Amino acid sequence: MFKKILRVISYILIIAYILTAPYYLNSVFTDKYLVQDDKVQWSGVITMWDIPRLTINGSEFGWIKGRIDEYQKLNPNIHIELRELHYDDNKEIAFKAALGEDYPDIMPLFIENEVLPLDHVMPVNLLDEDDQLISIKDSLISTVYKDEKIWGIPVYYSTNVLIINKELIDSIGVKLPKDMDYDTFLSFLKEIEEKETTGEIAPFDFYIGEEANSIMPFFFSDGGNIFSADEGSEVNFYSNEVVSGLEKLKRISENLSTLHDDYGNRGKVQATTDFYNGKTAVLAGSLTDVNGLLRRNNQDRGFEFELLQYPKGQSEAPVYFTEDVGAYAIMDTNSNEKKEALYDFMKFLLSKESQMSLENIGRLPSCEGYDYNFETHTHLNTLNDSTFLETMPFYLDRSQIYSTINEELKKMFKDNQPVTETLYNIQKSTNMSFIEKR
Repeated sequence: MFKKILRVISYILIIAYILTAPYYLNSVFTDKYLVQDDKVQWSGVITMWDIPRLTINGSEFGWIKGRIDEYQKLNPNIHIELRELHYDDNKEIAFKAALGEDYPDIMPLFIENEVLPLDHVMPVNLLDEDDQLISIKDSLISTVYKDEKIWGIPVYYSTNVLIINKELIDSIGVKLPKDMDYDTFLSFLKEIEEKETTGEIAPFDFYIGEEANSIMPFFFSDGGNIFSADEGSEVNFYSNEVVSGLEKLKRISENLSTLHDDYGNRGKVQATTDFYNGKTAVLAGSLTDVNGLLRRNNQDRGFEFELLQYPKGQSEAPVYFTEDVGAYAIMDTNSNEKKEALYDFMKFLLSKESQMSLENIGRLPSCEGYDYNFETHTHLNTLNDSTFLETMPFYLDRSQIYSTINEELKKMFKDNQPVTETLYNIQKSTNMSFIEKR
């Protein structure tokens, strides 16, 4: 009897094993091989240097620190050591390291509109594990592409926008146009000047400088094709389309009498400070300027504002110009395993979670294909459109081009230099510099 019971129990155990073993073994195989293989096997320290990227709350490195913390939770075998380059000489520190042998693993590709020396930068492969191109916006690839290689990974960008002091224009009874060509825009500014009777508020302002300027959309507004993706091509500022675009900017100053005294020769800090303090009604600026306004609003020192795209020109299409492209360079390493870890962290910054978190620094995501719906700062949703995004290619020296534009615009506004001469000089100087560096 006992043997019969033992035999029955044995049969039950055998049947149970046969039924459950595949699930158990599959679970073990998945945990040991598939799941772990999805994570980076390399263990160690990744060194990263970064420059300040202000959050809307004013933290200089809050966004990247948050991303690092989240990545380390997913990969406890990896520690990312961040060095904060918040010094006045951060460009000199970074460039010296990039040219030497004591450089970190990850560095910002652009600092103060200048490109990091590429001596030890590794060209990157924008293919995912399925050999599919990571869906970075095509127009942003040109900002990191040179010599048939991609030298950095764009994570975010900013763009030029018109920022309207809505509280001010409402108080004087001016209605905000929603869809503007240049005639409508000029009429809007003239109405502000007419109804703002104190004469202490400028209807309009923009800024210029080597690190940032807010006039590039004017150059493109009538369909100007200034920059070519072909690295052998020179720039083309001297065309009928660009001439008519810049003439629109000059026409604003010719039709308004209460602009700032140094209009046409104002840097970013000066122009934005006056706007924040209510001395300007409409600022041609960028999303980074909106961040400053939001911080002031959080401190009850701001005002209600609204964003508009730049006026449409003859091309009848909105123009967005990329400012402040946030791209990271992966530096040379002798370890293929570590290289994979560096790639993995970069892919993490391009994940939907990371791209959505860019809302905290008021920037636009570099990737397409995600369903972006920013809840706190909804103004970003209206600008997330790469269809009409203009960029300056990587092979050009942005700071040198901006410097030339600045000098010639000063002559145009101060000395009444003709628009055609202004653009001819910009093109001549820029192309001479380009040929010398070729």
